[in-house]
Amino acid sequence: MHLSEHFIYRWQRRVGSLPTPELVKALIRCAVVLQKGVIGVDECGDRFVALSMYWVPEIDAVLKINDMGWPHRAITVITPDVLNKKRVPNLGTDTDKLHRPAPRRQYRAMPLHPRPLRREK
Repeated sequence: MHLSEHFIYRWQRRVGSLPTPELVKALIRCAVVLQKGVIGVDECGDRFVALSMYWVPEIDAVLKINDMGWPHRAITVITPDVLNKKRVPNLGTDTDKLHRPAPRRQYRAMPLHPRPLRREK
């Protein structure tokens, strides 16, 4: 198990101690699996990886792990205080705070290979 720099930083800020690969492995063994990792292909033919997600009730956190490659890599840790900071609106009471997307810009199609300029003789 490899711990990414992002994972170590987030763990220290959100859980409070220094993580070790052995500790993370032990927590994953007794965690609840929320999502298994998947390697897939999208409509364009590009490969993508969906991370495995584990809920660890002992520390009340969700761990995101990339277990599709070798060595497995811990990517991030999410705790309840992070979810409260996201400002997700309650649709029943916060209708004025809903995210409204910006209007879409209109783009003109450009030719892939522009024609060369004609020289006058």
